[in-house]
Amino acid sequence: MAQTNRNRRRLAVALVATPLILGAVGLTALRAPGATVEGYGSTLGISGEAPGQDFTAALKNFPVKIGGESFTASELGVTAEKIPTVPRAWSFGDWNRNYDVALKGSSDRQDAALSKIKGHNAPVDATVSYDGSWKAVPSQSGVRLAADLPAELTKAIDSGKKSLELSLEDTDPQLSTEVAQQAADKLNAASVGVYGGTAELARLDSAKVAQLITVEADGDHFVAKPKADAVKEIAAGYTTSLKKDRVDGEEITDDNGKALKVIKASSSGFVPGSSDEIAKKLSESLSGVLDNPELKVDVPGKADAAKPKTMNRTAVVDKSDHYSYFYENGKEVKRIPSAIGKAGHDTKNGTFKVYAQLTSQNMGSCTASGAFRPGGSFDYCTANVPYISYFNGDQGFHGAYWHNNFGNPSSNMSHGCVNLPVADSEWVYSFLQVGSTVTVRD
Repeated sequence: MAQTNRNRRRLAVALVATPLILGAVGLTALRAPGATVEGYGSTLGISGEAPGQDFTAALKNFPVKIGGESFTASELGVTAEKIPTVPRAWSFGDWNRNYDVALKGSSDRQDAALSKIKGHNAPVDATVSYDGSWKAVPSQSGVRLAADLPAELTKAIDSGKKSLELSLEDTDPQLSTEVAQQAADKLNAASVGVYGGTAELARLDSAKVAQLITVEADGDHFVAKPKADAVKEIAAGYTTSLKKDRVDGEEITDDNGKALKVIKASSSGFVPGSSDEIAKKLSESLSGVLDNPELKVDVPGKADAAKPKTMNRTAVVDKSDHYSYFYENGKEVKRIPSAIGKAGHDTKNGTFKVYAQLTSQNMGSCTASGAFRPGGSFDYCTANVPYISYFNGDQGFHGAYWHNNFGNPSSNMSHGCVNLPVADSEWVYSFLQVGSTVTVRD
């Protein structure tokens, strides 16, 4: 917890470190170099020959009183850094350059020094840790300097003061328990999909994610930091475990290539990239897991798209020779002798699509048990008609067990359907699918 708090405070101190310009800062641009240095020298007792070193030494003796305790600026972690600036018409020590001195603070040393004050405790930010599940470690309120030490010390030196007195104030931590709990909740819901092309190859749950990241404070929020070694290890394994061979399946399709039935499923293959490429992508993606707990990681590699065998199956009923012809990808695979509609019940010409298939049906005016029902719409009942493939209203292919007149000029036997031998009707039932094209012609 202390490390998280320390990182945040160090950032804040660095942002407000205030430069003191040896030469003319706080005075006037027209004052001589000697007078300028003497102005600071009267406060800190420096010689001016090496501004950065002189300020650092002087800070060891500059008194700062806080909460009834006395410290030196150096004890509180304040240091001086000499920074060259742009050339000017004159400068101290080097007539071609001028120097800034920036005062900077150390939150670690400041807290260590202030711990001598009775009742002092620095605020502690909440953190997020993992122990079987992600949990928020509560924050703690504390006290801190009411002003920024480097800035206040700079003002004191500028104004010629020989000491500085500051007070403490109650301070809330920057990262609250509530913010930490929100981060923990997101991580407990983490479910990261690992994809090769369009196929999901692996999934990382919350426990696996915990092996691959740490959670650190970044200002007023938390960020996920990938563990380099752990990510490299899993990436090395992925080079083989995510490899997937292509499987080319088989599909029956319609005229437009749409799959009507999958006989054998297809799946694309994938060849993962190098271990370093995968590790880089994983790290980039896992850094965003707090923003998107269900993120998708696209693993570098080469997808090998499946190429299923497609079979466009169609049928043609030729009324001129009383045969039905069946094609796969335009090539005839079977011809079956047929019986078509008798006079007044013609099998209608046209191009149609199979829209329904049944293994058995009672046709005509029938009771549920398959007996003739007088007074119905039809003057017949044919029970248990096998293997029907409807393509035009009540017209379709089906088996006919009640006659054996197929493929002859006299084979006009039906009420409009295309009668087939029973065994052949079963084959047609399997060969065609709902959506297959059927053409009826003279």
